[in-house]
Amino acid sequence: MSQFKGSQWAAIGISFALVAAVGAGVASLGEREIPETAQTPEPVEEVSPVDVNQNAPAKQEEESDLDHQDQTTASSAEETAQVPAEETAQAPAETSQTAQAETSGMTEEALTFIWPMEGEIGLDYAETATVYDPTLEQYRTNDTVAILAQEGTPVTAAADGVVQSVTTDEEKGKTVVIAHPEGWVTTYSQLAEAVAVSEGDHVVQGQEIGQVGAPTKYGVALGSHLDFQIAQGDRAMDPKRVIG
Repeated sequence: MSQFKGSQWAAIGISFALVAAVGAGVASLGEREIPETAQTPEPVEEVSPVDVNQNAPAKQEEESDLDHQDQTTASSAEETAQVPAEETAQAPAETSQTAQAETSGMTEEALTFIWPMEGEIGLDYAETATVYDPTLEQYRTNDTVAILAQEGTPVTAAADGVVQSVTTDEEKGKTVVIAHPEGWVTTYSQLAEAVAVSEGDHVVQGQEIGQVGAPTKYGVALGSHLDFQIAQGDRAMDPKRVIG
C-alpha cells in the first residue's frame, strides 16, 4: 500500500511539472516581442483633395479660347455669306443698265446727244431764273427750249433709244418721248399730227421722228417751233449744257 501511495504521489508530481511547463510556455509567448510590422500598420499617405478652384482659370481660358474660335468661325461664315449677297444685290442694277443699253442699241461710252434740228432759240431754258413768255406775257421758269422753225421742218432723234410714248394734248400738241440708257429721256413737242414713229419703236440718232407743226395757243406768239427737253430721271436739264 505504501508502494501505491508512492506511485500516486509521483504521478501528482509529474502533473504539477507539466502544468508548470505549460504556464512557463504561455508566459514566454506573452513576453515574446510582436514584430513592429504586425503591431502597427504603416500610415497611409493622405492625398490632399483637389482644389477645384486651382483648375478653374485654366478651364475658363480653354472655354474662352473655344468661344473665341466659335465667334471667329461664325464671323468668317457671315462674311463669306455676305459677299454673294452683296454681289447679288448689285447684279440686277448692272443687268438692267446693260439690257437698257442693248435695247436702245447704245453703250454707256456712246451716249451722246445732238440737236434735233437747227434753228434759233425763241424761248430759253430757265430752271432758277425766269424768261419772258410772249404768249403768256409774263416771266416764268421754263424746262424746255423752243427752237424756231418753219412748219414741216424735219425733227430727228437726239440719240439712240426707244419710243416711250406718242401723245397729244392741248398745251404741247403732238409729243414724242424717247427713252435712252441711264435714265435719260428726250421730249419733242409741237409736232405735226403725222409722226413717223410709234410707241415701242427703236430709233437711232439722227433718225426722223416727225416734223414741226402749227403751234398750240400756249405758244402761238412764238410762231411755229419745236419744244425740246432733255431730262435724266425726273429732272430736266439745260440742253445747251448737255449737248454743248
